[in-house]
Amino acid sequence: MFIDWIYPPRCISCRAIFPPVYKGKKRYLCDDCTSLFVPLSEPLCKKCGHPYVSQVAAQVCPSCKMTSTFFTVHKAAFAYGDTIRELVLSSKYHSQRQVTEGLGELFAKALKTQNVNMTGDCIVPIPLHKSKLRTRGFNQAAILAKPLATAFNIPMAEHLLKRIVKTVPQSSLDSVGREENLIGAFSCENVVGKKIILIDDIFTTGATMNTCAKLLLENGATEINCYSLTIALKKDGFDDD
Repeated sequence: MFIDWIYPPRCISCRAIFPPVYKGKKRYLCDDCTSLFVPLSEPLCKKCGHPYVSQVAAQVCPSCKMTSTFFTVHKAAFAYGDTIRELVLSSKYHSQRQVTEGLGELFAKALKTQNVNMTGDCIVPIPLHKSKLRTRGFNQAAILAKPLATAFNIPMAEHLLKRIVKTVPQSSLDSVGREENLIGAFSCENVVGKKIILIDDIFTTGATMNTCAKLLLENGATEINCYSLTIALKKDGFDDD
């Protein structure tokens, strides 16, 4: 395409120009950068998906044993490390839609590599408040979710959840503050009898996923499973949520 001569396709990570062999093919990451993204592997907490440092691990981490969770299981594709952190922040705070699309493709491939058997009635991305959606131009969770819907043949249902309160950024709060910040922040439509898959970019304390899961169950959903592109690692030896 003529536009490729003016703005040649580049790797979303290192910005290297793709060689002519990729002409006409949708490509987001070069081979060198692709090799940097290694999906998480066992041992992982069977509830929240955090990795253990030790190969000898319990089924459920100490945090999950002390916390009431409303989702059945959470699974993340990658640890929230330096390279993917830069890409996630670029996609969210610099409105880099192409970066988000590339991360979505990476997300789907990673879950396939992890042998995830994703099943459900619909995929629901965590919504943005309308003011933030206007500013950013897109919901990064929805962009990440689209390749998953294709890969696992599950329909998207972006309309089921709405963010009705403009909250302060979760990243500025501690774990208790995150939960309080989300009280009354979401609304949902009729989900009676549905098994729902929630999608987000980062799993930190799990407060957002848990709040949405609770609301969906209260409105008739039968099961909530959660998937995130990345998970923040613990600092206590159990690799921070």
